[in-house]
Amino acid sequence: MPRTLSYQSFPKAPPPRHPRPDAGATPASPDRRRLLVLMHALHYGRVENLPVVAGEPRLDHPGVRVVEEIKFAATEAAPPASPLPAGYADRPQVAALLELLDARPDCTILALEVKHGSPFRALLAESPAAPS
Repeated sequence: MPRTLSYQSFPKAPPPRHPRPDAGATPASPDRRRLLVLMHALHYGRVENLPVVAGEPRLDHPGVRVVEEIKFAATEAAPPASPLPAGYADRPQVAALLELLDARPDCTILALEVKHGSPFRALLAESPAAPS
């Protein structure tokens, strides 16, 4: 059974290969931007079986599945139509996800839960290190 990991429990990561630009901007990587746009548009749900290769989410992988959560009689308005609001990449949850991609550059995100258009929780799988 997968265990839930907090990004705070990761060992100190090397400097990010994709430094986040100034406030209000989005990450430079097109793959990371696609993931952020997807989460914002999804609003509630999860992304399943998402491979991360060299710190880049691979949304085009055939095993990736997007599950939308639909809330009936919800009082919350639908997400705005804009691709990404200003400052989206600076939200603490988004910053934590980008740090996770840097800290765990080669893994599979079994489930990336999205709430209010932001990442909420990630379940990771990694291959155990080969004995030396």
